[in-house]
Amino acid sequence: MQQLIDHVHKAARRYSVLDFGVLKICLFAIGLWTGIKYARPLRSELGLVQATALTSFIYILYTTFRKMCNARREI
Repeated sequence: MQQLIDHVHKAARRYSVLDFGVLKICLFAIGLWTGIKYARPLRSELGLVQATALTSFIYILYTTFRKMCNARREI
């Protein structure tokens, strides 16, 4: 487990400004998703928030795994 955490940290150190921006959007969208779930007037926008959260989450996962694999090749 510690090796996995170390690999993820190494991959995160290689994030670009764009990657960190997408991560922030992902976390913000997840927060909105949670908040909108309990606010009836904003439920019509829930689909957009969910799509934003899931898309950015998938992008961050892809970027992290890609950078982890590239770091292993360099070793």
